[in-house]
Amino acid sequence: VKSMVSSSNRRFSTPIPNSPESSAVRKVGSLPPQPLSSHRSLSEAKEQREEAFREAAELRNQLAEMEKIKRDHESEKRLLEESLRTAAQVTSQQEIRISSLQEKCSELEAAKLISVLAPVNSINKP
Repeated sequence: VKSMVSSSNRRFSTPIPNSPESSAVRKVGSLPPQPLSSHRSLSEAKEQREEAFREAAELRNQLAEMEKIKRDHESEKRLLEESLRTAAQVTSQQEIRISSLQEKCSELEAAKLISVLAPVNSINKP
């Protein structure tokens, strides 16, 4: 009975570092990964790869479309900015012209008033 207990203890104990049991554990743990041997796994991997390429192509197309839209918007923005600058210049010129016309109107009104009042003043003079 005593020998049975000692042999069962050896089976469940941790392996001794240089024993054949421990080298077997090291070998199993260091096995290189096995290549995919199943045809189904290979075809699934191929399908996933093709799907990834399709998605990448679609994303590239979307990016190109977005870049084109961005360029169009930037071009439109430049045109609008130029139109705004032109409108500001025209507005400034019109304001100068209005101011000039207002001055001329004031001068004409003053001249008209003087021409109306001059004869009246000459009549009232002794």
